[in-house]
Amino acid sequence: MLGTTYVDVIQEFKIEIDGQWGPYLYCNPANVSAPTGPWQCTVELGTHGGPPSPPQCKANFSLYGGYCVTGRSRNLTVANLGACCDAASQARTEHFTFYEQEKVCSLPEGFYPRYEKCADGVVGSRSHHESVCNCSRVHKTVGREDLNYAMGSHSSSRHPAGGFWFSHPEQGRCTGDQRIGDGSGCTWRVVERVRAIKASCMYKRLDERVEAEDANCFSACGPRNVTSTCYLRCFSEAVRSMTPDQLAAPWLQALASTDPSKGGCPDTPDEWY
Repeated sequence: MLGTTYVDVIQEFKIEIDGQWGPYLYCNPANVSAPTGPWQCTVELGTHGGPPSPPQCKANFSLYGGYCVTGRSRNLTVANLGACCDAASQARTEHFTFYEQEKVCSLPEGFYPRYEKCADGVVGSRSHHESVCNCSRVHKTVGREDLNYAMGSHSSSRHPAGGFWFSHPEQGRCTGDQRIGDGSGCTWRVVERVRAIKASCMYKRLDERVEAEDANCFSACGPRNVTSTCYLRCFSEAVRSMTPDQLAAPWLQALASTDPSKGGCPDTPDEWY
């Protein structure tokens, strides 16, 4: 029996919307181990597969169970998850990993961590959003969030390319012959799917551009290892020196052409998504 192969893809669509913006919805699999199963969309990041969020975490961090953050970090011995949240808040870090069995709180350095699965870990990621009404209309309206506003003083370090996040709730999608403004209540519809490419191709183009920004730093790390502390440090420093247009260019080029010599990515076969 042949198994099912899932390939991460990046797609470009033309979308028609009603223009009544709502808050950006954070949509994630209800079970991170079953990405093709049901998803939940909410105005709060909340806790995903981890333990109940203690008071010290609720206001500042969203929790992700079964993961850990790799890279250079400072480790502390703490009594529990809440104490780790306290330590991360005081250190003003963007992320942390709490290891339940060892009672260790790991505070990574830098803004571009890599997540890996680890059974004993709970990752905390700092929340940068305001609470809004989690009501029915919110789950039908196209959401929009300006990264420069949402991240405040952290915007240039966490999302240096800037731009907007958009969410398109399933409840508001026009289907069949439905059209926006026809009384059906739908708020957005797909006009055309323009491109679909492998995510790995896109990320390769982006990594190549970032590595070219400071080739000396990356070459000093030795054999290429994207999870090494040296590579992550060079990547973080290179990204901070680049303009939003420079960071956006690999994405635009990858979708604009199928020619690798022009930075493009080939189309992805329909059966892969």
